[in-house]
Amino acid sequence: MIQPKKIALRDQAFIRETSYVKSSRRKVRGTPTSGGVGLRHSRNPNSKGKFLSMKKIITVIATSLCFAFVAGATDVPKTEVFLGYSFVRLSSNGDIIPSRDANGGSGQFVYNFSKGFGVAFDAGAVTSGSIRHTNVDTTVAHFVVGPRYKFNQHSKFQPYVQALFGGAYTTSSTQILAVPVVNPLITVNPLIPVTGDAVSARLVGSRRSFAMLIGGGLDWKVSKRMQVRPVAFDYFMTQTQPESVITGLPRTDRTTSRNNWRYSAGVNFTFGAQ
Repeated sequence: MIQPKKIALRDQAFIRETSYVKSSRRKVRGTPTSGGVGLRHSRNPNSKGKFLSMKKIITVIATSLCFAFVAGATDVPKTEVFLGYSFVRLSSNGDIIPSRDANGGSGQFVYNFSKGFGVAFDAGAVTSGSIRHTNVDTTVAHFVVGPRYKFNQHSKFQPYVQALFGGAYTTSSTQILAVPVVNPLITVNPLIPVTGDAVSARLVGSRRSFAMLIGGGLDWKVSKRMQVRPVAFDYFMTQTQPESVITGLPRTDRTTSRNNWRYSAGVNFTFGAQ
């Protein structure tokens, strides 16, 4: 017969052995093995912080790129308006009319369809006051339209090139003096006094012609809405058909071209954004 004292000691030993096995299992579950099969690996408490830091960095980079893209898009204007001074060197007309200088102004409106490309509308007029030291007022007005391309629209200095086509209108006038000669055999209306004094008159002539402007210039960006155009050069060609001496109509068998040059400078205003 087993004594009660021995049974109690046996139970205490069994309890201690059971507690040791449970604690061993906990240690094995928390300790990674070389194979790692069937066992749990402990998580590094710093891994979660590193993941959040990387996520923040990616978010900041993506946001910066978006802002840079939007800012770059707003730098390209939708429309432009130029106003400035124009100097034109008019070519000679053979031996009759020599080369001469003309001064005036011009304006330009540009609508930009995409980055760099746009359509330009150019209009202006210049005038010259003398030909061979004779007071002959000559005015040349033009209106042309065509494509334009501007480089480096995100930078401070923006060169451009253009090819514009349209028409030109030239008018010349001069004042003349005439002294009427009174014929005693001709009856004169007594209501109209004839004193023999000089009478002034003004002769006016005009013509229309085809016009072409090919050239370019440079815009200097001084603010978001204003640019200064210090220099712009264009080849300014006009082509016309001389009139017939008999009928006074333009001759279709002959054309006359004038190779002129234009320099312009002024201020360019920008509006809107693409």
